[in-house]
Amino acid sequence: MDIAGTLKDNMKVFLPVLGLIVVILAFYMVDLETDSITDLTLGPSEREGEITYIADVQTSLGSFEINLYEEIAPKNVENFVSLANNGFYNGLTFHRVIENFIIQTGDSIGDGTGNAGYYIDDEISPGITFREYLVAMANEGRSDTNSSQFFITLKGGNFSHLDGHYTVIGEVIEGFSVVEKIGAVDVDSNDVPRVDVVVERIDIK
Repeated sequence: MDIAGTLKDNMKVFLPVLGLIVVILAFYMVDLETDSITDLTLGPSEREGEITYIADVQTSLGSFEINLYEEIAPKNVENFVSLANNGFYNGLTFHRVIENFIIQTGDSIGDGTGNAGYYIDDEISPGITFREYLVAMANEGRSDTNSSQFFITLKGGNFSHLDGHYTVIGEVIEGFSVVEKIGAVDVDSNDVPRVDVVVERIDIK
């Protein structure tokens, strides 16, 4: 039996098949990588179903839920989750309320200047355009100063000037009426509610 000849004939069949398998795998891996990169630029409304964390925000006026977008802003979402799990937000107030625009909380002091004692870099996706009920990190008016404060956009607002300046970490998916109720409370000339609206706790699911 000509073993060498048989092996040679088998290799003639095997090598083209192996080459075809390698080419198919290469195209598959490129496709996966492209999908992953493209996916990170999508806005929340285009990412329905990709739920990582749900934040159940319980306030003195009721509760609402936020779908957190870890893939868009992983560092900021993980920071938010860590603060929530450690009870940082418990007892803090919504210190800034502008009707038909935003509600804001997460200030450890309560006068708009408090934070968690450190900063988190921006993670701003060019694929996100601000609209109602988005949740974003507040900053100190300059880049990379996210910490603990966050705001939620309200129905009917004009948000075009926010695009590209704030890190979006999610969107409200339940309890819209509660968010709007907070947004309609009576405030003073500094947009501070005359009666405290309190974050009782934030549970992460």
